[in-house]
Amino acid sequence: MKKTKHEGNEGTVGFWLYMKALYKDEQ
Repeated sequence: MKKTKHEGNEGTVGFWLYMKALYKDEQ
């Protein structure tokens, strides 16, 4: 997993993981 520019921003990480899950479900 690549580190985001904003290290320590768990909110952003959780957001991307959430979006990835939705993206997988749609495919």
